[in-house]
Amino acid sequence: MNGSYSIVIDGERFEIQVEDLGGSSGERRFQVRIGEREHWVSVVQEAQSPKVSERPDLSSVPRPKPRSIEPSQVSQEDNGQKNAVEGTAVGAPMTGKIVSINVSDGQEVKEGDLLMVLEAMKMENSILATEGGVVSKIAISVGDNVRKGDQLCLLSQAG
Repeated sequence: MNGSYSIVIDGERFEIQVEDLGGSSGERRFQVRIGEREHWVSVVQEAQSPKVSERPDLSSVPRPKPRSIEPSQVSQEDNGQKNAVEGTAVGAPMTGKIVSINVSDGQEVKEGDLLMVLEAMKMENSILATEGGVVSKIAISVGDNVRKGDQLCLLSQAG
């Protein structure tokens, strides 16, 4: 980079002479002469950002199946006929431990009512009813460890 250069600073043109003094460890030093004045300039190379590799393809890694409520577990007698209860399954939003169950089978709930509390990473997370209805099956117990997606209970239409 030794040589004479013409540079523009704030719209004003300057003729300069540059002498490369070398350097080490990502820093280069130059002697720059502008007119009669000499300046010593250090140019520091910024550390390069670490390279982020692409995410590995995990599609072939087997995943555990979420526990689910079987229709045979949530049936009711209706005029002597056994029919599977239709409703909305409430699933675990994350992996954790059930620390309280605030409803019971057959209890009517409104949207937003507290169903249970799940502890994950030392934080308690409220599991709320996503719609109104009747708790027709609770699939877990206090102290159970659950995984994301495990079905916790079933809400059926009040009827």
